[in-house]
Amino acid sequence: MAVIPAQMTVDSRLWLPQMWGGLATFKPITMFRIGEGGWIDPGTGREPRTPVDSLRRLDNNLQDLDCIVDGTRAALDQRYAADERYYFQKTVTTADMSFISPSKLEVRCKVEATEANDDGFGNAPEFWEIALYSEHPQFVGEYLMVAYGTFPQQTKTSAYPLLNLVRIVA
Repeated sequence: MAVIPAQMTVDSRLWLPQMWGGLATFKPITMFRIGEGGWIDPGTGREPRTPVDSLRRLDNNLQDLDCIVDGTRAALDQRYAADERYYFQKTVTTADMSFISPSKLEVRCKVEATEANDDGFGNAPEFWEIALYSEHPQFVGEYLMVAYGTFPQQTKTSAYPLLNLVRIVA
């Protein structure tokens, strides 16, 4: 089990005051995505990239995981090979959430042993990033990335589940 500090995103800081003020419909966190992006190789091997709160897809201007954003970048600017962009998403409920202190929310993000064991290329996924999402308050059928974090590599196989506690500090 890993405790992962997550940064609130630029868009969540924009929408949350509007939701609190009743200017937009309140949308709770309902999903997480865990992905193979979020790393950098400074020449000594891969390590987690410093989390960025402003990752943004270029095709629809929404915030998302780095491995998803990467496919929308110009080919010259892409960070990851096509077989390094796998992600897995799963629903979370209020039972997965814990209020730790006046400024901390922790969300239990579990990938079961039977889930996410193949990256679509016959390999065990190597996860480095995770994000929490709510339904988007403006765009129907889209998601608002609420918080984003990176962590040391977690290789997923059917031998065991992955449990990450994603901690948002407001």
